[in-house]
Amino acid sequence: MVPGYFTCEPNYVTSWTGRVSKYQRTPNSVSLEIATDANTVENIRIEYSNTDDLLSQFYFNNRPFNMPDWSEIESSEGMLVDKMRVTVWLCESKNIKPLINWQPKQN
Repeated sequence: MVPGYFTCEPNYVTSWTGRVSKYQRTPNSVSLEIATDANTVENIRIEYSNTDDLLSQFYFNNRPFNMPDWSEIESSEGMLVDKMRVTVWLCESKNIKPLINWQPKQN
């Protein structure tokens, strides 16, 4: 089900859920490769001009992402926590940016 925070018309939504198999964060972009639960491999690259722009495309466990959440997804700057999972929400409309919902490790 499409979460309320993703404003795309449900008929135009695609999502991927799975484990992040590759991660790269630079000062201007975040790139992910996701090994999905549907046994596909998907890639996304989000480019941004400032941190607020990037954070507006991130959620953490279905709530808006905050600066302290970096320590929940990265073990050190640019190094993703092992076995991190995400759901990526995409809209066919180019006016709606993709969202990444980071999912904390389940114990």
